[in-house]
Amino acid sequence: MLGRRPRIGLIEMDQKLRTLGKYTLVRRLAVGGMAEIYLAEQEGPGGFKKKLVIKQILQSFAEDENFKTMFQDEARLVAQLTHPKIAQLYELGEIEDSLFIAMEFVEGVDLQEIVEWSKENNRPVPFDIAAKLMIDLMEALDYAHDFTHEGVPYNLVHRDVTPHNVMVSNDGVLKLLDFGVAKALANQSKTQAGAVKGKFAYMAPEQVQNAQLDRRVDIFAAGVVFYELLCGEKPFGDDLAAIVNVVQMPTPDPRQKRSDVPAELVQVVMRATAKDPNDRYPDAHAMVVDLQNYLRQVGAFIGDRDIAAFVREMQGIPLTRGSGPRQTVSEAPGPLKTDSAPMSTIATPPPSVVPDYKTPSGTAGIAAPQLHSSLGEVGGPSTAELPQLGGNEGPRSNTEAISLQDSSTRKIFGVFIVLFFALVLASGALIWVYVSKKSETVEPAVAVTKTTPEVKPKTKTPAVETAFRHANGDIVSFHSTPKAKVYFEGEMVGETPFSTNLRKGSYTVTFKTDKKSIDKTFEVKELINSVSVKF
Repeated sequence: MLGRRPRIGLIEMDQKLRTLGKYTLVRRLAVGGMAEIYLAEQEGPGGFKKKLVIKQILQSFAEDENFKTMFQDEARLVAQLTHPKIAQLYELGEIEDSLFIAMEFVEGVDLQEIVEWSKENNRPVPFDIAAKLMIDLMEALDYAHDFTHEGVPYNLVHRDVTPHNVMVSNDGVLKLLDFGVAKALANQSKTQAGAVKGKFAYMAPEQVQNAQLDRRVDIFAAGVVFYELLCGEKPFGDDLAAIVNVVQMPTPDPRQKRSDVPAELVQVVMRATAKDPNDRYPDAHAMVVDLQNYLRQVGAFIGDRDIAAFVREMQGIPLTRGSGPRQTVSEAPGPLKTDSAPMSTIATPPPSVVPDYKTPSGTAGIAAPQLHSSLGEVGGPSTAELPQLGGNEGPRSNTEAISLQDSSTRKIFGVFIVLFFALVLASGALIWVYVSKKSETVEPAVAVTKTTPEVKPKTKTPAVETAFRHANGDIVSFHSTPKAKVYFEGEMVGETPFSTNLRKGSYTVTFKTDKKSIDKTFEVKELINSVSVKF
């Protein structure tokens, strides 16, 4: 709930804006099990203003010293965690017996809202988007699980990994929230005996049975979250039903709800949600590896900008600069350099890379780099090929100015330069006349054929690629049951499941297996699109 975009039904403050120390409470976002959540602002000199979230302990718990100690334990733990995928804690404060923490404000949606939007709009979350979100979540958990301070492991377990506690910002950055029920297995105050914390639908069997916990309960919960992202519903039901089902019922195959879920992702879900902790992933990083391998196999390269496009489409927010789908360098616009380009264009370096060499004070002459640049434009020799002038021994450096000691030498040098350029220009003219006359006796077709011998073979494949893929296009995911190769205009463009970027418009592709093929026509109309067939 931290930093969630306000929706209808959120509690508005029924009093004038009030302050809590240096923070102004703008709006109450929600009331949790142990605290009130406020959107707040911090102001400073020079128009400084920063949004943040204040989590203030409920007054009904204010006099409970045990609860207060637990709250302080939470703040101390979270304050030590510094990771881009974990919401940052700024301050723990206490004013007039009011205990609070100031935390990072995340403007976006949580995973629960993504699941609900997907169901309401009949738009399943694309597999590559779901996999990327889970990679980010597992990286955050992996960091927290292995966190040490001054060489001492904290053995942190979140214990409340749910869609509500995973935010995705409008810029596509995932943030894990609320370590309020996290437990350091060493050196933390004990909570009420027998109390089961968290939400039942995401609890591992050992958590429901109040047994000893370790990081693998978070892996189980993450597996349940992944199932929900893929299928749009929880695998074990809600609340009390989940308590029984999570212990007794095997995890249902996600393909029972969504038939085209890739086998690789099914395996991730099933392993993460195994009943026996020893059958699960041993740590979060192992699950990250399997998810990354899946994305590599399908050729999907998903980044924060792709997630941002998905999140912003959900909320009807226009894409901002830097938030669009990914763009590859190879397709970036730019001048095409060919063998027929003018020599001056090729030989003359851009001004930004030409050093500003200056002749030292008290000397006369021409800087060697300047000679090189001038001669290069007419195809003359480089400075390394120029004869050494003035009787100096040994080669000169490129940055050393040619210096002559007296006026007579300078005059001789000047005459030599003039004669040298005259000879170069005269030679160029003679060569031009010779070539011009010779070209009159040669068939033009021969010259043209030699300059472009292989234009057609080289451009055939890129032409198809350009027609089908576009770096700034919308995301399109292709799926089939069973796997199939996808062809566009006779060229194979991928093997399901995979994703690419296409311009808006109508396309016809062919899905082919060893035994059958299906033509599929589809429209690219949205930022996120899905095309699937079943043989």
